[in-house]
Amino acid sequence: MNLVEIVVPLDAIVRVGDSVVVCITDIDPNGIRLIAEGTLLGGPEDGMPFRVTREMRVGSLIDFGDLVRLHLRGIQAGEAILGVDAPKHFPVSVRPT
Repeated sequence: MNLVEIVVPLDAIVRVGDSVVVCITDIDPNGIRLIAEGTLLGGPEDGMPFRVTREMRVGSLIDFGDLVRLHLRGIQAGEAILGVDAPKHFPVSVRPT
């Protein structure tokens, strides 16, 4: 696994490989709200489609299968600081909307 730290503004799209897409829809000083969709990667549910809406507090994490994990590491200047744990061959990108 490879940890990549990224800074994500409101409404930007985060892609992890070809299978996971995350959009942050709200940011406040204590956390974020996000919508994520795609395909679970690894584990017994590998390949299963998903779509979730979640609220995350600083320090929390969410798994998208056994191979992709998203950490909310902090909030700074109205942007989310995320840690993305994924295999090295999964590119991680941020694209403004």
